[in-house]
Amino acid sequence: MGLKKTVGSDQDPTVWFQKIMKIVTLLLFLSLQLFARAQEKIVTGEQHCLYSSVLKEERRIRVALPRNYSNSKITPASYPVLYVLDGEMAFEYYTAIVNFLSKGVYASMPEMIVVGIDNTDRTRDMTPTRASKRAPDDSTKILFQNSGGAENFSTFIGQELTRFIDSAYRTSGFKLLAGHSFGGLFSTYHLLRGQPAFHAYLIHAPSLWWDHQVMLSQARQTLPKANFGRARVYVSQANNKEKGVFDAHFESIKMFKNICDSINNPSLAIRYEFYENEDHGTLPLPAAYNGLKFIFDGYQVDFKKIANNYASLSESYSAFSKKTNFHFQPSEYMLHFIVEYFKDNGKPAAAAAVLKQYQQLYPKTAPPTL
Repeated sequence: MGLKKTVGSDQDPTVWFQKIMKIVTLLLFLSLQLFARAQEKIVTGEQHCLYSSVLKEERRIRVALPRNYSNSKITPASYPVLYVLDGEMAFEYYTAIVNFLSKGVYASMPEMIVVGIDNTDRTRDMTPTRASKRAPDDSTKILFQNSGGAENFSTFIGQELTRFIDSAYRTSGFKLLAGHSFGGLFSTYHLLRGQPAFHAYLIHAPSLWWDHQVMLSQARQTLPKANFGRARVYVSQANNKEKGVFDAHFESIKMFKNICDSINNPSLAIRYEFYENEDHGTLPLPAAYNGLKFIFDGYQVDFKKIANNYASLSESYSAFSKKTNFHFQPSEYMLHFIVEYFKDNGKPAAAAAVLKQYQQLYPKTAPPTL
């Protein structure tokens, strides 16, 4: 008896071939997807070339956006901006630190935009006065002849760069400035101009020896009486064991610390930290981390306490806002997480209380009910 061939049955070779081809096609598609994902680039940020009419040159700017900046599921938020000098060196590690400290429901700081400012003429831009110095290893060589351009550089940042960033991105108005060495000198100069344009400063190993310690003289005059608007300032210093030519550098920072310790100005909060195990080159990384934690001290919230005090979340952010003289509020990500946490842990009253705040702050995207 011969086998009966049924068209479209499992015994039909054509059907088997079609099934096999479907499986092969599916596997090929999946493998291509995996390959494509394996080839996806991890991008830290983007670059802009901004022409400065003040400096008469193009400046390269690096920008890193918060992880939730383009999240379509939440209400578009505005973010603080951290401006980082020596962008070609410091931008990437500052971006990594900010991303780490602003992650999760126990974030130590808000998500923020990081802007790195690359150098063209570092000495010119970051020195407040025109001064020169003989090279320590060659007395016939004169250093820093193209100095004294800090005022123009400050104008570029205040009138051109910040306006560009504010127009191109969603910024909240809270601004920070970070600098190391000559960058620290410029940050100190900017702070001591009186009414600072930044809410916080990260000043690492500043070159306060510059021009016979001209910034120390300015500090003695300005720090006791100026209104700094509750600015928060973090100053760090490395332990240069083999000081050599760094004697003046090392001692000038100590003198600045003593000046800061001697004043009592309620409009300014300054913390100084000495890093015994770091040198001038390794200081910026740990100091950036600790400096940001100091600036945003009080931002982190123990959300589990809300179960016993429904107002604790708003009270915490109100206290921090008063401390920094700027309005801060919980992120939508945080509120969503807290609502779900209390729902999942059998605390509907606490979930409802947080949901009410969620709806008030983000009415367009907050869930209507639990």
